[in-house]
Amino acid sequence: MTVSEFTNKAQQKIADLGYKIVLDIEESNSYDAEIELLINLYEFIENLNEPLNDWTDHFKNVTMEYYIETANLNKYAPVTFYGYNYIIGAGGGGVIIEGDGKGILSVDVVDGNLIITYTDSSTYNAGPVGVGANIFVVDVEAVTAGKSVNKYYKSNAIGQNVIDYVATDDTQLKIYIWWDGGKEWNGTMIANGITSFDNTARISTSSRCFTADAVVDITGLDEVSIKGNQGETIMPIQELTTMPTIDGLFFGAYPTTRGILQSELKDADQIPLTITLSESSNIESIIVENAGSDGFLAEEIVVTDIGNEQIQCFVTADHNFLTDTSKGIKFRLKTFTGSEGSTYDSTGVEEATLNNLVPTITFNSITYPAGQSALKDSETADIDATVTDYDAIDYLSSVGELTIPTPATYAQVKTVTRLSGQYNISVDNYTINAYRNSNGSSDTYSSIVQIAHADAVIDIVTPAARLISGGADGTAAQDHVITVQSDQELYEDPALGADLGTLQSDMTSNAGNDEFYETLQVDDSDAKGAGTFTISAKNLAGKVNTTINSGSSYNLGGFVVRRKYFAAFADEVQMGVDVVDTSKLIAFDKDLIPMVYVADQNDSVREYTIVTDDTVHWNDLAAIANNTTGLSFIEIEETP
Repeated sequence: MTVSEFTNKAQQKIADLGYKIVLDIEESNSYDAEIELLINLYEFIENLNEPLNDWTDHFKNVTMEYYIETANLNKYAPVTFYGYNYIIGAGGGGVIIEGDGKGILSVDVVDGNLIITYTDSSTYNAGPVGVGANIFVVDVEAVTAGKSVNKYYKSNAIGQNVIDYVATDDTQLKIYIWWDGGKEWNGTMIANGITSFDNTARISTSSRCFTADAVVDITGLDEVSIKGNQGETIMPIQELTTMPTIDGLFFGAYPTTRGILQSELKDADQIPLTITLSESSNIESIIVENAGSDGFLAEEIVVTDIGNEQIQCFVTADHNFLTDTSKGIKFRLKTFTGSEGSTYDSTGVEEATLNNLVPTITFNSITYPAGQSALKDSETADIDATVTDYDAIDYLSSVGELTIPTPATYAQVKTVTRLSGQYNISVDNYTINAYRNSNGSSDTYSSIVQIAHADAVIDIVTPAARLISGGADGTAAQDHVITVQSDQELYEDPALGADLGTLQSDMTSNAGNDEFYETLQVDDSDAKGAGTFTISAKNLAGKVNTTINSGSSYNLGGFVVRRKYFAAFADEVQMGVDVVDTSKLIAFDKDLIPMVYVADQNDSVREYTIVTDDTVHWNDLAAIANNTTGLSFIEIEETP
């Protein structure tokens, strides 16, 4: 395949993926090798089947020992690329493929363009990827006998342990490095500007990558700088001290609750723990171990160095023991550098007493005077509540409405007396607090001793200003719902009385028992005019109120619509109900055309008047003369 053939095919393939390719091929002394590499690249491009989000992600589609992920561009890994060995890395110009002496291929995606640049090895001079060598520390050893070094590796180095930093107690370290060539072929590596690296060797004949080592004096240093071939890397150093031994420990004072020092720890209680070490501390924390709520909460706790080789922290009880149980604590020491010691168990050496038994209050009942469910005046109520597993107890009336005898002494039944309060059925006014002093636990129970010392205020509401009637002339007696409202919950349904109409004794109430409903039935035969309600209402404390605050008066008047037929040639018809207020009359003739009420009997079209309270007089003489069949009628009602 010629270069032009490769270019055309590659351009088309990349265009299919939504990109265009820029191919920059410098002149080379090994043109055949160049073309062979480009053919391999074309085959690689042919394998692409989706748009490029990141070119290096697609190296996983070819045969290789490792592939590159690009979260960190400062990474190198060896790959086998269609039979050739290369080092793949990243620099300022993108991904670089270098190897087998055939040239350097630089690949990048810029503004939607796939940039592929080939440079022959013999003419390559840094190019678009910069001039600095990439240097990596791959191993570190302590030099002095008996000293050690902890190595911490970079998490993103693929196929090679690359050291991020070390912790050591030595003053000399043997450092092994690996680097790729920069501007020079290999160059010389120097540590801290003083120590040269020895034993330089090329990793393989097919790569420009080198290894070397050096013994470096790090006395007083917190990092090592390695420079060479215009590149640099820095390896931080932390001090590594030996893990101290635990010479002893003790629990501090138990918590104080309500001014009383506990002798037990309940669940979630905290207690100070002091640990004595064999030497000055480099301990950052302790890691508490616990198996299934069997002692102390499993957690890592930062400690405080309190001097004299002692550290201190607070540990948290985590258990469900219901009797006194002695338990030691299991934990590991952890240094500032992350080293952890072995598990220490204080069982048999220092133990804490654990007990999660707590008081329990069980409410049973409240008994009021007979026929009541609240107190008035100086009445008493008996409160039955059982309390167990307590050391101390107190009873109190939180809003001061009750007198409680011997409030610090337990009695299953306490007799309380109303002291104050007018009406209370919703706010707790009686509380029991039970305490277990040994572990500081407690239980609380609150309830309401109901008070109804004030009289209930009663209001009555009717559905209309006048209550109309029915029952005569083919109509039905009319039912009106009377509402009795109370500002208190009542002990029972109130007794409602009415001197006009007939109460139906069908009283119901709402859920709060402070609003009641009863039907008042009004017949045409009932007397009309003003009526009066009476009431007898008993509140929860048995106080009976017979006074109506508002709504004691009501009115009966008006009647439902009815149709009255005039006999042939008759000018009057009698109704079975009296008219109370002619201004509220509404009437229609047989053609359902409105008729007009007048106060006289003069001849007039579609006019009528009322005589003797219950009789309709028809004033339309022509209409009367035309009523030969007795089918003419008046449809009439008196509205509320």
